[in-house]
Amino acid sequence: NRITISGTPIVSGVFNYSIPLTGGCGTISATGTITSSANITGANINTGGTVSATGAVTGGSVTASGNVVGGNVSTSGLITATGTITSASAITGASLDTGGTVSAASSITGGSLVTGGTVSATGTITGGNVNTGGNVSATGNVSGANVFTGGLVSAGGNVQAANVLTTGLVSAGSNITGANFKTGGFVSATGNLVTSDTVRSEE
Repeated sequence: NRITISGTPIVSGVFNYSIPLTGGCGTISATGTITSSANITGANINTGGTVSATGAVTGGSVTASGNVVGGNVSTSGLITATGTITSASAITGASLDTGGTVSAASSITGGSLVTGGTVSATGTITGGNVNTGGNVSATGNVSGANVFTGGLVSAGGNVQAANVLTTGLVSAGSNITGANFKTGGFVSATGNLVTSDTVRSEE
């Protein structure tokens, strides 16, 4: 007789199983272990818990009510988590939506980045819209059509957006470029500040 266990792994690791068998004398169980790959790949990855991999998390879309964690997180669709989205390398998606933080050791790229926490990257942050309740921070460039944040916008390189709206400061190690700037702090650039319209500071 054969027992078949099927499904799509959403967490990497080694997992024990025990399945009670019927039809024999006494109580007998089939036991063993299931080893899940370091990589998680699927057309759509959806879980009520956490999506976690030491390798890559790749799919059309990734949805988790917990966290999304991977060595590299890359999708052609949405990356959605009520928790955090964290990558030891890059994070790439059509859009990133999380109630927590978005953090990558490399670059973060999405059509739009929406988070209730912070967006932090060692590389660049690029999105059609960057909307966060916390800080936007990158050692490289911060670039988007619109950058809206409840914290500060900080880049070691350039800050580039049509509109920058923040309750904190806007700071760049190089140039800051945009049509409109409205900030509760100050606007500071080591290079040039270029705007076609207004710069308003409420301090």
